[in-house]
Amino acid sequence: MVVLILLSAVSAILFNAFSGDSLRLSYQPPQISAGSMLTLEEALPIYKRREAVFIDARKESEYQSGHIRQAINIPHNSTRTFKVEQFGRLDKKQNIIVYCESASCATAERLCAEMQFIGFEQVAVLVDGFEAWPPHLAEKGKKP
Repeated sequence: MVVLILLSAVSAILFNAFSGDSLRLSYQPPQISAGSMLTLEEALPIYKRREAVFIDARKESEYQSGHIRQAINIPHNSTRTFKVEQFGRLDKKQNIIVYCESASCATAERLCAEMQFIGFEQVAVLVDGFEAWPPHLAEKGKKP
């Protein structure tokens, strides 16, 4: 009986591995395509599973008044030296979501384009901005 179960399991794994419609046997985080625009509904699960770094593209004073928990503040208008230093701390292959204040703010799109230009592969914009973010997932003041 045990032999039959083992043979069945091995057969199933081999079939899964070689069939065109195979099932993933382990969890793989989603890949954000470069330049994509994410809604709040798309970004929240990624945030909750910690599958992306969130970057606040607003001025430091706006960041200090409230931001997404664990977000990094890299203001779009900051100096090139500051940006190079901050970008150097990030993996160019990791998922990154950039946001600014609201859907009408283009700051996040500009920073996203700049990051793509220098080689970041998986950068997206949170189109709804910080104003749509749930307050219980935000914090004030400190930088991570």
